[in-house]
Amino acid sequence: MKASRLLRVLTNDPGIGVIRHADAGYDIARETAKREGLVIPRDEAL
Repeated sequence: MKASRLLRVLTNDPGIGVIRHADAGYDIARETAKREGLVIPRDEAL
């Protein structure tokens, strides 16, 4: 149980950071989101 919670935190927290930077228009974040399969709501460019 603790391991799965830790995995969620270590996956979701950085993912949210990438999404925030992609939303701000940073190309490297957009490229990373696309490569990693992150879904960015309201972003039709990805």
